[in-house]
Amino acid sequence: MEKLNFVSTLTNDTLTLTIGGKVDSDNAAELTDYCVTACEAAHKNLVFDLESLEYISSAGLRVLLAMLKKEPNPVKAINVSQEVYEVLEVTGFAQMLEASRARRIVSIDGCVKIGQGGQGAVYRLDKDTIIKVFRPEMPLAEIEKERSYAQQAFMLGLPTAISYDVVKCGDSLGLVFEMLNADTVAALINKEPEKLEYYAKEYAKMAKKAHTVDVTGTGFPSAKEKCREGFKRALQKGNISQEQADGCIRIVESLPERASFVHSDLNANNVMLQNGEMLLIDMGTAGFGHPIIDVASIYMTSGFPGKAGARIDEHVDGLSNAMSPEQSLRVWEIFMQEYFETLDKETLNALEYDCETFMFLSLALIGCGGIEMGLAEGIVTMTRATCEAIFFPELEERYEKLNYTLWGDAQARANKPKPERRGLLDKLLNRNKKTEITEITLDTKIKYIVANQNAAAILERVLPGFTESPQLKLAYGMTLRAIQKFPQANISMEQLEEIGREFAKL
Repeated sequence: MEKLNFVSTLTNDTLTLTIGGKVDSDNAAELTDYCVTACEAAHKNLVFDLESLEYISSAGLRVLLAMLKKEPNPVKAINVSQEVYEVLEVTGFAQMLEASRARRIVSIDGCVKIGQGGQGAVYRLDKDTIIKVFRPEMPLAEIEKERSYAQQAFMLGLPTAISYDVVKCGDSLGLVFEMLNADTVAALINKEPEKLEYYAKEYAKMAKKAHTVDVTGTGFPSAKEKCREGFKRALQKGNISQEQADGCIRIVESLPERASFVHSDLNANNVMLQNGEMLLIDMGTAGFGHPIIDVASIYMTSGFPGKAGARIDEHVDGLSNAMSPEQSLRVWEIFMQEYFETLDKETLNALEYDCETFMFLSLALIGCGGIEMGLAEGIVTMTRATCEAIFFPELEERYEKLNYTLWGDAQARANKPKPERRGLLDKLLNRNKKTEITEITLDTKIKYIVANQNAAAILERVLPGFTESPQLKLAYGMTLRAIQKFPQANISMEQLEEIGREFAKL
């Protein structure tokens, strides 16, 4: 007689019966006794975990059928091996038991990270496949939802990869996609910088084509609603004031209604080139809404860091193939010219201002906990501080300056005048020069320190080149004491103390 392994566990009204070994006519009665005894425990749901089950005969299937008939709610079979699943499928038990196959195990050791998002990271497994590894806490239902979005997008004619299956990857789950001989746009620009203009134009053409796809009635969520709910969550957590939340939601509400497909994180590491075709990956944030959401995400990962002289890989651990600041800025410029089919600087500057506003809406969601990105606490803190110092005080001004006519929404706020629009990086120093601070300390925000000629001179003497760094503008909302904790700042405690002593003499 084959030895039968049997374990029962009860968790939150769900009774899980784990069966291992081989079930045949010799031990079917034993299995029946095990199941009947275990089911005497009060429960609402019954689940058979068949990961260790090597074989099941018709006698064993009759035991499962008997248990199924006794249960008032649907019975599930999980972690079913390929061999046992084939038996269940042929006999119809796969449907009766809501059976799901065991996850195959995949290792990412030695794999190159090609992307990083709020839900997880994307790695190249081999020349034929990539894998998106989700954060450990990500529910299976959300992962299956992303798989469904990719399938729906493909059926709508959108250029996207279809996933093979959900797999185990350490403590996390992952989605495996077929991507034959494909590279991200960012990686291709790094490898072939002479083709930057070509890749940027194809990038823009792909985005513009995707935004013409109407996804009404397909199950994609509203990007506008996700933003709105995100700020409500941030408010409930106490990370944002009522006034700030209302101002942000007001900008979100101003978006004209569109049923266009939007990816919501259309950065150059989420677009791959395969056999001459641009393909979308990382579809977990996909939805429907206004194209500005996608174009703003490109500004956040290309235009803005390019202007600030920053690299994305400085803020995302392990990300490879990030573009240089110069490449990022050039990609952004070409993308905008191609997408909007114009070289007019005034028009492009106005469009960029709109993108900057929606970029900061996204950063506010991240910094205030409206959405979880899995980023280091220090990055989240810096993001929130920047929004507090720069974006939130401008909410009313930015709302008034929004005008969607350049985006093809002639009916939206068309009667409002077009005020002067200047980008954040162009206006920060001008505003700071008008600000008067009576005392400079290590707890004074950096934007006020650099605006004070004497304080800026102290910084430059102790930290040569510090005030000239383009990346400094990204930390204007923080204090010297706060950024000293970041390794990237390269400020020793001795230097910080010396600066504090010098400030005290001012």
